[in-house]
Amino acid sequence: MSVHVLVLAQDMTQERVAELLLELPSRWEKLGDLALLPRTSMTSPDWGRLGQPLWEAVGDALSVKRLAMQAPVADAGDMSMLRQDVAVD
Repeated sequence: MSVHVLVLAQDMTQERVAELLLELPSRWEKLGDLALLPRTSMTSPDWGRLGQPLWEAVGDALSVKRLAMQAPVADAGDMSMLRQDVAVD
C-alpha cells in the first residue's frame, strides 16, 4: 500500500490530508539498505498514528529495508544518533 493511500484512508479533512502530504520528503540519502530522511519531514504527530504500515510503505517506495531520520550528533565525543533507525521488514 502506498503512503498516499494510507493517508487518504484516515478520517481527516481533505485540507489536513494535503498538509500531511506536503510533509513527505522530496529528497533523502540512501546508504545501502537504509534511507536517511530529512529531520524536517513527516514531523506531524498524525504520521505516528499510521504506525508500522506507514514505515513499510515508505521503505517499499524507496526500495530500502531500514529508515532513519537525520538528527544532530549529541556532541563531538558521542557519535551515536539521537533518533534510532526503524526496521521496515
